[in-house]
Amino acid sequence: MARAHIFAMTTDRGRWTTARRAILAGAVFAALVLGGTQAKPLGSPHPPLPLRVALVPYAGDVHNIVADALHLHKGSWPSPIIFYTTRPRGGVAALAEGRAKLATMPLMTFVESALQQQHDAVPDAERLVVVARLSYISGLDIVVADRAQGVETYADIVLHPIGLMPGSVAEPLLDFILDSRDLGDAQPTVVPMPPGEMAAALRQERIATAIIWSPFLDRIVASDPDRFHVLPSDDYFSEALLLVSQERYLNRDRAQIRAYLEGLLAAEDLLYTNPEEVVTAIAEDQGVSEAAVMRNIERSSLALQVENFPPYLYQPITRWSCNRYETLECVIPSGAFRASDILKEITRPD
Repeated sequence: MARAHIFAMTTDRGRWTTARRAILAGAVFAALVLGGTQAKPLGSPHPPLPLRVALVPYAGDVHNIVADALHLHKGSWPSPIIFYTTRPRGGVAALAEGRAKLATMPLMTFVESALQQQHDAVPDAERLVVVARLSYISGLDIVVADRAQGVETYADIVLHPIGLMPGSVAEPLLDFILDSRDLGDAQPTVVPMPPGEMAAALRQERIATAIIWSPFLDRIVASDPDRFHVLPSDDYFSEALLLVSQERYLNRDRAQIRAYLEGLLAAEDLLYTNPEEVVTAIAEDQGVSEAAVMRNIERSSLALQVENFPPYLYQPITRWSCNRYETLECVIPSGAFRASDILKEITRPD
């Protein structure tokens, strides 16, 4: 009996110990799973990476400058990474290579690149898509001349090499500047180069004139105001920078791109409600004086718009480009230009 009782106790104890171990093991496993789930849910995406945006360094791009400088981008996303391109098609290359998911570019660069993509039958996921248009009206005080090389007036600029950024609006603007002063028959020497190289090119007398915007324009003049000066102009022009993405990014990162656009809209609101803060932000970001920024803003009008791409808007610029370079067809194929409706998903305050 005693042996049976002891055996029974041992057996019961063994059963209870086994059960307890099973319970404890299960509890530990559950705790580990729950702990892991709280730290990083099973099957959840990795923490979002910052949105990378490639910008062309134009002073007219007030939206991106202010939104970045004042951290206006919405939501809990990490701060976007902004970097500047210097090559004419730097934004197009950055999108194609995955180094950026948004890029600004001149309208002409987009037109030529979109037509080339159409010609090359680029897959739909990699086609350029305009997300927004940053339009502005600006004065044509964009010609910086070197007195040391004898450039005092517009008539002098056709006698010496002119530096400008290829693939940008500077090319048709030079034609307009010359035509409006009865210099259209002149054939000046044009030296293509990015804006960041023009100051050195002027000092080294590789060019005598530069077609350029702030902040580069202001920096060149400030470096030697006795030598470099801006040729005055009463002309204005209407231009737009296009904010461009690709279908693959708009599908995969739509919420993050939408938050970025909300920041641009907030920057536009600040331009009207608190212009002093905008002036300070741009001056600090661009390294120029507040007076120079105010001069540009007073002569500029900006608005963030959705671009619908009616073909008649692009036919003239396409014809101009193909006639000048003989590299593009002068007829726009159907579906060459694409636009996103993502801006319509954002509700702006009244």
